[in-house]
Amino acid sequence: MKIKDEAFFAAIRNYLTMYLPKQKCFSPNTIKSYREALNLLLDYLQYERQIPLHKIGFDNLDHQTITCFLDWLQISRNSSDSTRSQRLMVIRSFVKYAGMMDLAQISVQSELKKVPTLKCSGKLVEYLTEDCVEALFAQPDISTRIGIRDRFFMLLMY
Repeated sequence: MKIKDEAFFAAIRNYLTMYLPKQKCFSPNTIKSYREALNLLLDYLQYERQIPLHKIGFDNLDHQTITCFLDWLQISRNSSDSTRSQRLMVIRSFVKYAGMMDLAQISVQSELKKVPTLKCSGKLVEYLTEDCVEALFAQPDISTRIGIRDRFFMLLMY
């Protein structure tokens, strides 16, 4: 079985093993998350689009396919809007890397810029009440040097 687009799989390998850890200095957990996102894309193309793995290549990364993939994530896997957007950013980042390595892939990059990200509502940050803050600052025993030090650092960090 001949692989249709060997450059595609070589780009994935180099992206995950060389570019992200050595050039971008991403943490192992971030790289794992990126790997999972790309694996989900490959799974989608294989099992939902019925494309054999050896026939998957850059030409499969078009606007419609990626949009359908993102919809599939939300419907079949119950992914949130923020997860959907994160997966899209991973794919865009990978294609951008591929475009740096092979100028022929820049057209794929411009195609994926057209895929919209979903607006995610920000999380409401809850603050401590004034009474809670006063109670917190009253905890160190300021009759000792260590207590004075602790209160100083608490006030400094506040």
